[in-house]
Amino acid sequence: MQGSVQREKVRFVSGDTECAAWHYPGTGGACVIMAGGFAVTKEPGTDLFAKRFNDAGFAVLAFDYRRFGQSGGQPRQVGRVREQLADWRAAIGFASTLPGVDPTRLAVWGVAPAVANSAQR
Repeated sequence: MQGSVQREKVRFVSGDTECAAWHYPGTGGACVIMAGGFAVTKEPGTDLFAKRFNDAGFAVLAFDYRRFGQSGGQPRQVGRVREQLADWRAAIGFASTLPGVDPTRLAVWGVAPAVANSAQR
């Protein structure tokens, strides 16, 4: 099944900052909320995956964490885990209000940073 609608730029508030996102409208009510790894923006971190989910009928909300990419916030390029978790909560809340999205059919997708195994030397 081929996605029929282009993505649109949207913004939502997290704390005192606006986060930038892409919304890909879907056809089945389910929505996948996506972000890249710790400091990865939506362009390289989610774009190809978002298109595949959307082609399968899912709505997608792919966002940049505050201080990264097109999102607001200062200082730039500084990631704070608690704030990124707050950004996730805000993105999930915002996604549940998008047209055509069933708030009981949400999924989250992200990339975890590689963690070195301390037992290996």
